[in-house]
Formats: sequence, structure tokens, C-alpha cells
Amino acid sequence: MKVSQGRRENAGFVEIWRMGSALREFMHVDDLADGSMFLMKKYNDKLFINIGTGEEVSIRDLALMIRRPV
Repeated sequence: MKVSQGRRENAGFVEIWRMGSALREFMHVDDLADGSMFLMKKYNDKLFINIGTGEEVSIRDLALMIRRPV
């Protein structure tokens, strides 16, 4: 069940697969847009650029951050 579905259905929990140990990097879309515009205007090399935060968060930690207090 997705979090949004769980909230709509007033579910008491949302299952997190595999202990939530998978790591992901999150970024606000405005930061990505700013970085993309900067590179399009200023970057002229053939090497790839990774626009990211460099900070990974586990799915479990993310779920704990956004959960609604009981």
C-alpha cells in the first residue's frame, strides 16, 4: 500500500519492504531545475555531471521522518 492510499483509507500502517534498507538520494525539483539551468548556461565539457545532494537516506528513515504522530 502506498502512503497516499494509506492516508485516504485511514490505514494504521504502511508496509515497508526489505526492512527499508534501500538507500535513495532526494532533491527538491527546484534545486534540480536551478542546477540544470546553470549547467546549460555555463558548462561546456564532454564529461557527465551528476546533479545530486550526495546524501543518501534509507527508505526506513524516510518513512520515520514523514510518518504522522500517533
